[in-house]
Amino acid sequence: TGEINLSKTKKVDLGNTDNEQLIVYPNPFTNYIQLERNSDHKDAVLIELYDFTGKKLYAKNSTYAKEYIEFKDLSVGNYLLIIKDIDGKVISTTKLIKQIE
Repeated sequence: TGEINLSKTKKVDLGNTDNEQLIVYPNPFTNYIQLERNSDHKDAVLIELYDFTGKKLYAKNSTYAKEYIEFKDLSVGNYLLIIKDIDGKVISTTKLIKQIE
């Protein structure tokens, strides 16, 4: 018997005048997430991951249109992915769910 896992893709409007969007997938995830920005902008963003106690687990500045982030050492559970602009303004918040492989 085969198992089928469905994943939701979350598209987030980053709120700038060029209608840039961020796509986060897979969610739920097992070992990694992929972030994709659908524009040619290379403005730096800060990618942060928090657990639900508010502890920061990951932070990285990025100017890439696509970002692959490995989270294989995280425990199964819920996390908060926050994307900030260069001035520290929150432009995206996404609940992520880490599941068992």
